[in-house]
Amino acid sequence: MNEFLTTGKIGRTHGVEGDLVFWSYSGETDHLRSLSEWTLTKNSKTVKLKVESFERKGKLFLVRFANYLTPETAQKWTGWEVTLSREQAPDLGAGEYYVADLLGCRLIHEGKECAQVVGWYDGPQAVLLEVKLEDGALRLVPFLNHYLGAVDVANKTIELVTPWILE
Repeated sequence: MNEFLTTGKIGRTHGVEGDLVFWSYSGETDHLRSLSEWTLTKNSKTVKLKVESFERKGKLFLVRFANYLTPETAQKWTGWEVTLSREQAPDLGAGEYYVADLLGCRLIHEGKECAQVVGWYDGPQAVLLEVKLEDGALRLVPFLNHYLGAVDVANKTIELVTPWILE
């Protein structure tokens, strides 16, 4: 299980005071309000930045980092992802999973292993799990009840309800 989770991404600058747009991958942001420092990652680089402010303005979430108080200095962080320790992440509800925990899970249909989750993409209706078949071929499977059943993160298995989706 990953010790750290990626919660969102820093977007473009906004306004004249160094605000940056924050895009939450899950839609959750309340857990970020209590953090005085955020960890940003990009291309295997990691930095910790002090949060000057984090607020919602209309439909946007805006973050401002200390010492980056102009658009010119703040734009350096555009494209960086925000990473949290599991202790800082929001609690999961019933039937909720962190996508990071699905990586490595085996898709099982009627007791037979069919594929393994090797990646994911944010799809228009649901997360798309990238799975690798035994022959090395890759397929995308929507993380929806139509296609997938029981998820057992502890045993790294996901029930495959409709095996034809791998064809």
